[in-house]
Parts: sequence; C-alpha cells; structure tokens
Amino acid sequence: MATIEDIMLSKDERTFQYENDLLSLPVPDLSNTLKKYLASVRPLVSAEEYRTTEAVVKRFAEEEGPYLHQRLTEFAEGKRNWIENWWEEQSYLGMRLPLPMMNMSGFAQQEDVWPARNGTQVPRAAAVLYYSLKFWEYTRKEMHRPAMDRRGRPLSMYMFKRIYNTVRLPGVDKDELIHYFKTEEEGDCPTHVIVMSKGHIFCLEMFGEDGELLTPPEIEVQLEKIKDKSIALGPAHGVPFLTSMGRSTWAETRSRLINLHPQNREISQTIQESIVALWLEDGTVSDESHHTVGEGIMMVSICTYIHKKLQETGGVWKGDRQIRSLPEPKHLQFVLDDELMLTIDKAKEDYAALYSVMILDFKRLERYNEPYNALYEILRLVPTYETAPTRQFYHGRTAAMRTCTKEVLDWCTAMDDPKIAHQQKMKLFVRAVTRHLTDFAEATELKDCDRHLLGLSLIAKKEGRSTPELYTDPSFSKSGGGGNYILVTSCLGYSSILGGVLPGAKHKNSIACFYKINDDKVTFFVSKWNEDVETTCSDFATAICSALDSMKELADLIDISSKGA
Repeated sequence: MATIEDIMLSKDERTFQYENDLLSLPVPDLSNTLKKYLASVRPLVSAEEYRTTEAVVKRFAEEEGPYLHQRLTEFAEGKRNWIENWWEEQSYLGMRLPLPMMNMSGFAQQEDVWPARNGTQVPRAAAVLYYSLKFWEYTRKEMHRPAMDRRGRPLSMYMFKRIYNTVRLPGVDKDELIHYFKTEEEGDCPTHVIVMSKGHIFCLEMFGEDGELLTPPEIEVQLEKIKDKSIALGPAHGVPFLTSMGRSTWAETRSRLINLHPQNREISQTIQESIVALWLEDGTVSDESHHTVGEGIMMVSICTYIHKKLQETGGVWKGDRQIRSLPEPKHLQFVLDDELMLTIDKAKEDYAALYSVMILDFKRLERYNEPYNALYEILRLVPTYETAPTRQFYHGRTAAMRTCTKEVLDWCTAMDDPKIAHQQKMKLFVRAVTRHLTDFAEATELKDCDRHLLGLSLIAKKEGRSTPELYTDPSFSKSGGGGNYILVTSCLGYSSILGGVLPGAKHKNSIACFYKINDDKVTFFVSKWNEDVETTCSDFATAICSALDSMKELADLIDISSKGA
C-alpha cells in the first residue's frame, strides 16, 4: 500500500534544486496597479467619494506616481525579490505586539486516530515529535518533492528552510530573524529540541551516537524523565513567560537576562538554535508557529504528514522498541535576580490577560459533496482580501487579492431581491466567480495593487518625501489599504489541518476567516479581537453557512427548472 512518503518524497529531484532558477519578482505596471485599485474602491464607497478618489488617482498617475515607480524599479534592479525584506519588516518584524497575538495557531483533527484520553500525553507527544523530526530530516536531505503549479512551473521551497532551527530575536525597534538550519550539503545543523514542562526548560538531543533519529519509544523514555524531574523540582520561575511580553519590552529584558551571567547567554543560544520547542501541557496536539517565517501552507504540510503517518500506523509505533544508551535530558537553569523575578511575575499576569483579548471559533458545514473555493471567497462584502500565492517567483510568498468586486456587489444585491429571477441570480453569480478566478490568477503573478502600492509608499518614506495624497484619501483605508481590511481570508487546502491567526486590523468588525475543504464538509476557523463587542465569531460562521445554503437552494432550483424544461 502506498504511504505518504511515496507521494511527498522524490528520488529524482532535490527539494531546493530549482530555487535559483525561479523568476525574479517583477515590479508591476503602474497603470494596471492604479486601475486595480480604483476597481477595488468602487463597491465600498459612495458615488461622491469615488469621484474624489478618481481625481486623486489621476493626479497621482500624472505627478508623484511615475517618479516613485521609476525609483522603485531602480531599487529592484539586481534584487531577486525586491519586497522580501520590506514585507517581513512591515508585516512582522516591526510589529511590537506580543507574539502570542501574532502567531499561527493550528491543529490536525486527529479524533479519527487519537480521541482525547487521559494518560496519553507522553506517548502521543513522542510520536508527534518523532514524525516532525522525520520531516526535518527529509528537508535536511532535500528529499521533499519540489512543488509545481498547475502549469508545471516549479514553486519556491525556500520557506521549508525556515520552519526549523529558526528564531525571531526581539529588538527595541524591530526584531531579527536568524536561521541555523542547513541542508546536509550546506553543512552541520543543531540536532536538539527544547522541551518545557511545568515551566522548566530542558534540552533534549534527538539523535544517537550512530547518527540515527531517536525512535518514539526512546523519545517517550526521555520525555518521561523530563516530566518526572519537572514535578520533583517543583514550581519553576517561569522564564518562558518573558517571551510573551511586547517585543520592545522583551528585547530590553532579554538584554538584562543574558548580560547578568555567562550561563544565561549560553542557555539562550541553546534555545534559539533548537530544531523546535515542545511544551507538555494538559491538552490535545496543536501547533504554534511564527507567521514571520512563511505562510500557513508550510505548517499544513508538516501537520498533514504527521496526521497521515498516525493514520497509517493507527497511532501506534510498530518499529523497533529497543532503547539505546541515551544521554540525560539537560535541565537549563537561568541565573535570575530580584528585578528579573518581578518582571517574570508581571509577564505571567499579562500573559493570562491575553486570553481575554482574542476569541476563536470554528464551524463545520457538512452538506455538500463538491465545495467550490471561489464560492466561499465571494460571500463577503466588506474590504476583503484573500492570500494569493506567488511562489513561482524567487522567495515568493503571497499577494493580496481584493475580493470585494463590483460583480460581487451586483450578485449579493440580487440575492437579497425576491423580485429577481433565479436564472438571473445564477448568471450574476457565475459572472462574480469568473471575475474572482481572473483576479486570483492575476494576483499570483503580482498583478494586484497592494504590494506595489506598499513599495511606492516605502520609496517615498525612504527618500523623505511627503506622503502622497493617494494614501491619505479616506478611500484608501476604507478599501483595506494600510492593513485596514475588515475581513482577512485564506484557504488552507484540502487536508485535515485547520488553523489561523487574528485579523491584522485591530478595530471594529474585523474578522479573520480560514477554511479547509474536504469531500463531505467545509470547516471554518474564525477569529476576532475581543474588544469588538458588536462582532461575534459564531454568528459570522453561521452567516457563511446560511449563505452557502442559499446558494445550494438556488442551484437546486435551477437544476429542477432545467430538467422540467
């Protein structure tokens, strides 16, 4: 029987072999960008506001626009991906919010293999850690099959190098991303993981003296030792809570911590070089990842692999159960002073308060056999964007596709009008879907407007120029510009993995909605900021399902009508 490795791995191609041959990221055409921008504004503002914005865009196209575009083109010369560093700094590294509010949270729905049950924490953690490290090993050996798009073009696999052995170090003004991962061809790579239990931190070497990865039974033995020792040690000081502070505060505190004693600097280095960190808690399997290093789809790849292996084995290890002679897990103890102890206590309080800042919910819809991605994306009418992958370019990540179009507005208006015939509603729906698919295809080629407009604004800022009127015009923020999208959406694919992040815009009515599509159901992951009392995740998810039901009813009526004719 075929295994997930038969699908995922390649004997003929190496994971990163096409990376340097990928196209450099182009600078979009200015006239097309402004045309796209105006089209995205139109459904969201009044006729008077739109006329004003048209005039603003016309002035920009005749005055600052061409100059800034030329300077951006010159900036991009000789760069494989002109927006890469800018995007990471603007969207991630420069953000000063606590990381728990910015991380990707995800999980596999593993009830089919592992129903929640007491007493299973350590063996299940051992299995998950083992398969995660197998994925790491395949990446080290460049055994993953290179991804291709539907046209057979190779896609960037660069993000796979950033999943493991990567740390986001805090800075006062902006953070820094450091990678310790290397392929076998590139050189040696740290082979330990960090395990946290009862607030204590341990370093666990994951490979034996023979260079072979520890088996799940061996990992289980080591995790039991860690768990027992953490209980025997009693309550920990809780140094890990410091990482949940605001980034500038954590940067200053970290500087104090590592300069207090040489041992602290050594421990910090050990932690930041580790492959992954595992936290033993009272819960089910989940994942917390930095969005900084890449898109959610890479974590979907890992979690899907782990879930498939658990399905193949029934969640039970069937290999060798012999335990080799293994070094003891190393307990990492920071040297602390009274000031740091007080800071840790404050960090614990603040971390507990973070739970009241956000709300997450998920909802399944199990009524359709062949769900259609475009349908889910056009059932919204606010400044909305869907992530469009641009991985055919060197180090490509995503573009922002603005999904609230005039065609969607026309269709939604018709759906609420009982006087309009079913056939006309379906005609408008097809037109909206066609526009959606066209825009998505163009966005994957970076023919959207957001990334280009960001680049132009950053060039103006870099040169000390005043902010162009286009960016201060109210329509810019009303249409989602400057990170003001009310609704952020993304399709997580067709696996068992579900997860997401909080909406980037921390204001009234902002929602983030992520969804996965399976043969018999579609599942939505919805999040929001808790301070927005007028918006509820559950109501939003229910509204989506209701809209889908309406579309299903419409399709059935059209089908019945055509058969009757």
